Amino acid sequence: MSSTSRLGPILGRHVNLSMLSVATFFLGALCLGAAGLLFAVRDRAPLEAAALIQAVMVGLGVMGLATMALALYLRRKRWVQGELGVQRLPDGATWLYTDVGETCQFYRYGMSVGLAWRRDGETEWAALDARTGGYLKFLDRFLTGYHEARVPVLLRQLEAGDTLGFQTLSAGGKLKSIFSLGVKHYATMATQTVRLSRDRIELPDATVNLGSIAAIDVSSWSERITLKLHDGRIVTHSYTTLFDAPLLLILLETLLTARVERAGLRV
Repeated sequence: MSSTSRLGPILGRHVNLSMLSVATFFLGALCLGAAGLLFAVRDRAPLEAAALIQAVMVGLGVMGLATMALALYLRRKRWVQGELGVQRLPDGATWLYTDVGETCQFYRYGMSVGLAWRRDGETEWAALDARTGGYLKFLDRFLTGYHEARVPVLLRQLEAGDTLGFQTLSAGGKLKSIFSLGVKHYATMATQTVRLSRDRIELPDATVNLGSIAAIDVSSWSERITLKLHDGRIVTHSYTTLFDAPLLLILLETLLTARVERAGLRV
């Protein structure tokens, strides 16, 4: 059985630091091209310049080979993405979507620039960021597979009366996130807990009964989730500091839809 067979049909392959590796490879090729040009004209150069041309030619050749080797090294870390999960190369670490218990996205100006995830019950995060080639495609496929695997499990828990917890950055975590070095660093900052049950959602600053919610709005401009209540009140929470925010919204909207359907059957 091949190492990628557990992933199902392969949907994409993504290279870490893709643009940087391409730029580095191009620089190396330029250096080798310049060295080759000097090699071609060195016999026509004045005798007094021959030693300098020779030294520059050798220097460019060495720099070109070293730079191209660096470009190949940068491309060693890559990802294979299938319908059922992802694999990191060259170490072969594999995550099936059914194994993933939590995700976290890192945002800049309302746009996702990093994704981290970890297995259910584990503390170690895996991560990649927008410097990875095809990051947005990877992100969309990952979240689709993860939600398809995770939503039915969590809905059963909610219907059984369980309360689910979702991490959200604390005030101190929000301040530190300004200086975050990336999604993996961001995912380990101080958090509070948003709790969701079949009947209510408990935010750090408010508790809202699901029956009182008239509409949900998510604005990329304000980077906030807005709960509009039947009595005219508005409750908001930061979308970009909430771990697994897309998953929480799917669950919340599913619960609200189920409540409306149940109410309609009783009429």
